Amino acid sequence: MLVLNLKGGVGKSTFTVNLASKLCTAQHCVELIDSDKQVSSHSWAKEIEQIETQQLNISFRGYSDIASSVKVSKNCDFIIIDSPANFDDNHIKKYLMLADFVVVPIQPSPVDLHATLPLIEKIMVNLSLIKKNVQVGFIINRCSEGNPQVKKVRDLLDHFQQYQTLGLMTDSYLYQEPFQNKTISKISLDEPLWNNIFRWLGISIVDNKVAHLPVKLNTQIESKIQNPHHRSNISRWRTVQKKWQIKKRT
Repeated sequence: MLVLNLKGGVGKSTFTVNLASKLCTAQHCVELIDSDKQVSSHSWAKEIEQIETQQLNISFRGYSDIASSVKVSKNCDFIIIDSPANFDDNHIKKYLMLADFVVVPIQPSPVDLHATLPLIEKIMVNLSLIKKNVQVGFIINRCSEGNPQVKKVRDLLDHFQQYQTLGLMTDSYLYQEPFQNKTISKISLDEPLWNNIFRWLGISIVDNKVAHLPVKLNTQIESKIQNPHHRSNISRWRTVQKKWQIKKRT
């Protein structure tokens, strides 16, 4: 899983650490690759016995070098890549080549949405070039109660019918505690979000035990992540861009 947004400060590392905690609590083997120069995720994970971690900047490696330099344990169930911010657009393809799932955290603000829409277009273009079935989902992060921007952002993201809006992540200090305490997060916030992510990944928690979901129970999510025609993807992106420009003028 690649956690991706070119904009800094959107909560990529916070999401990465808390997702890794949820997967570990569900008794999955997790490895973390931190490509961000701040190495927040790596600094946390190296203190956690249950998690393998490495610091690796994929952006500066050639395509032929990536396969030999990115090495992970065969026993890991999930590898999470915490990507850097503000890297060159040409490097997006390198990250997408490594991913089966991509999560794009977005804050519910006009500035963040405006910065993220071009990224969504770049993801669609690059996925059509590498011809790989990568599932893409959005997280609306740092949501506060009563914020009217949350619904506006979600309505715009719903235009990308081939991608899943996985849910809302609350703006809570509790999500920062793993960084401070160097422990696995045990908080019980935003359960609909985390349950939806687990279903998206094909797993679920039943009576605190991990169970694989039958394919038929995942039909709704699968219908949104089918690989549609590239032209249709770009058309939807332009529709959202026009709507956003209209909103921005008003």
